[in-house]
Parts: sequence; C-alpha cells; structure tokens
Amino acid sequence: MFSKLKTYFFILLSFSFIACTSTKASSMPNQSVIEGYLNDLITIQNQIFTLGEKVAFPDDTLSSQNLQPEFNYISNSLQSISGKLISELASNKNSLAQSEQIRLLLTASNYAQNSLDELKSFSVKQSALEKFSTLERYFGFRVYANNTLNFVSNFLSTLGK
Repeated sequence: MFSKLKTYFFILLSFSFIACTSTKASSMPNQSVIEGYLNDLITIQNQIFTLGEKVAFPDDTLSSQNLQPEFNYISNSLQSISGKLISELASNKNSLAQSEQIRLLLTASNYAQNSLDELKSFSVKQSALEKFSTLERYFGFRVYANNTLNFVSNFLSTLGK
C-alpha cells in the first residue's frame, strides 16, 4: 500500500514539474523585444563580416583611415545595443527565461565587439604571423558570436511551435 502511494506521489510530482517548466518556457513575455535585439546583432555581425572583407582584401583606394568611420559606426551600434540589454536586464521585470536570453545576447554582443577589435588590430599589423594570429582570433570571436545568436534563435523558434 505504501509503495503504491509512493509511486503515485512521484508520478504526480513528475507531471507537475513538466507542467511548470513548459508553462515557464512558452509564456516568455516580450519575445518580440528579444527578437529585435537578436536581429540587430545579426545585422551587426553581417556588417563586421563585410568590413572584414574590406580589411583583409583592400583595394588601392582603401586605407585603414578610410575605414575608420565604419569601425566607429559598428562599435557605436554595439555599445548602444549592449547598453539597452544591460538596462533591460537591470529592470527586473523579466522572466527567468527572458533574463537568460538577454544575458546570452549580451555575451554575443561582447564577442562581436571583440571580433571588431581584432579586425581593427589586423588593419595595422605588419608581419604575416601577427596578421595570421589576429585573423584566427577574429574568426574565433565571430564563430562564438554566431553560435550564441543561433542558440538564442533556436530557443525562440521553439517557443513559436
């Protein structure tokens, strides 16, 4: 008798955990806000990649001085998004799932800033070895940022199903 009661208790407990977790994940408020930040960061990642092509394969008309406004624009955009994400996180009006996604987007923003900094460093390096190691770090940060953005995107797409 006691073992049956114990079994029923654990089954009931299991169902309550499943119900609580699925409700928490599917009821994330302000999902469109997270998607907006995600799309902004994806756009910036594409801008960094385009700038990377210009830095790695320059033509005769481009110099690091000519690219400085693009570096500044992208850096300012990243700082703006990071500031918004930090203030969103500090507002304490977010659910646990939303706070997690905001932290991940902030991490992706930091990786994107690091890749931009490596790209800027690449444009002033002289030796081939320095350029190679700088490019390696640039692509490493780029991959980390893309993986983090893909993780957030996949999470958000599971909420829509």
